[in-house]
Amino acid sequence: MIPTIYENALKKDPTSEKLFTHLFMAHVRVCDYKKQQLTALNLYRVHTKNAYYFWAVMSIYTQAITASDEAMASKITLPLAEKMCQKFYNDNKFESEQEVELYLMILEKQQKFKEMIEVIDKTLEKRLLFDALGFVKHRKVQLLKREGRLHEAFTGLVALIRQNSDQYEYYSELFHLATSLDALPEAEGDLKFAMEFFALLDEMCNRNRILNWQSSLEEGADDSALPKGKIRGPVIAKILLSYLIQTTAASGTTESSANCSYYSKIVDKIEGLKNAEYVVDLIYEYFLQFGSKFVCVKDIIFMLQQTQLSQTLITSLLVKMSLSLINLDKETTLEDVNRTLCYRYLKYFNCDLTANSQQECSSEIANLISLHKTVRKLEDEAKTNKSSDDTNNAGDKMATKSTQPFDAIVYLLANQVSSGLDIYNSESFNCPNNDESTAISKNSSNLLSLSVLLESALTYNSYDFYSKLLLVRLYNSFGASSSSHAIYETLDIKLIQNDTLGHFFLPAFLTTGLYSHAQQFLNASSKFYTYHFKEVTFSRHFSAFNRN
Repeated sequence: MIPTIYENALKKDPTSEKLFTHLFMAHVRVCDYKKQQLTALNLYRVHTKNAYYFWAVMSIYTQAITASDEAMASKITLPLAEKMCQKFYNDNKFESEQEVELYLMILEKQQKFKEMIEVIDKTLEKRLLFDALGFVKHRKVQLLKREGRLHEAFTGLVALIRQNSDQYEYYSELFHLATSLDALPEAEGDLKFAMEFFALLDEMCNRNRILNWQSSLEEGADDSALPKGKIRGPVIAKILLSYLIQTTAASGTTESSANCSYYSKIVDKIEGLKNAEYVVDLIYEYFLQFGSKFVCVKDIIFMLQQTQLSQTLITSLLVKMSLSLINLDKETTLEDVNRTLCYRYLKYFNCDLTANSQQECSSEIANLISLHKTVRKLEDEAKTNKSSDDTNNAGDKMATKSTQPFDAIVYLLANQVSSGLDIYNSESFNCPNNDESTAISKNSSNLLSLSVLLESALTYNSYDFYSKLLLVRLYNSFGASSSSHAIYETLDIKLIQNDTLGHFFLPAFLTTGLYSHAQQFLNASSKFYTYHFKEVTFSRHFSAFNRN
């Protein structure tokens, strides 16, 4: 219906660019790819712009990937799209990165990896592809591997690590590439590439600086101009790869005996790998280096999940961490507090606190409350020490909106208080001794204490998004949906958040009879879905072909 209206309008004004684009978008809405192609070509003939030409190419590509006849798509449709792109490429008519990406998409669909490598090299030289973080070069490495050009891929990955040395995945990929190269017949069982990898890994671990992400150092550049600090990526890679090598070498059931023998040779070559607690020692060293930053918690949890260490080794690790904190009984800086908090998070993550006695849990919670007070005191002292001129700066106002150091303590406290209590399941209020009144009284008290704790945290940092969501779940669990709606008003939920966070609010509003609030939420969601549909169809206005 709508395409017909625009077609009739174009008969009145056959050169109208606006009507042509609206007709094209109308065909997009009904997924008529063939008419998209014809409309885009007609538009390009009247208004010679690259965007319209590549609309036609993208329409052809879409016909190919949705065609039921794969043979026809591979022999006719895709080669046609490639030929149209190649014409512009040979004539140096490419004007944007999106046009190059579309050409690469077409070549990749046909598995023409050699041509893709050539296109990437030439477009990088012409600066048509933006590659500040090395993603395009990494894509080239993947293509080299698929072409079987492993030596070139190894060299390219080494260059990528020197450019962006904090990317953990690069090290893992380089190690497996080294094992493939050492397995080649010409390698004769040598560990040349593996030793080259470990030499590079040690070099990156010992570097006491963060690489400049915008551009690598040029010859003769002053290294002192770079920001100082320690990078985490190579250290994490060393820990995880050491665990992989140890377990594979010690395992009698591997994919092949050659793999087991290869890893055993590496164990003999690398000092420390024969030690059963080598990985634990590395994680402990990581804690000493990075424990002053809260990100250390997530990193170590990630490493423990990947390595799957035994409970004995994890206990040994926690004991070492605890001993290192003996001199930090009276935390004087936020760095010391973060180190203590990191240990407590890891202890909570690796221990079943529900199995502990009520006295032990209460003692742990009391320690966390004391730690929370210490952080607040440090924060207040820091604010007091600031000059009155600085307190009005925009930077300080923005800082109050970010996550504060004490927020993490509140989250851990919330988990400690609610440990053993499933706020989503009414059966958690049951008592094994059938003394339901005692169980409900105890659990209700915990819920109330947790609610007071989170509300108190919000008075200190009103921008704490996660505490607000925790409060919403708590209020919903005992039917206080009006309080939940009050928090909803402060969250400033927009666009996609209506979809991702809607399950927190809508069911609670409906079950407690707050139909006006439910209607308000549904209206906001309806507006988002309507806008989102338009955004998808109009993405081609900006030649964002990879969104479709």
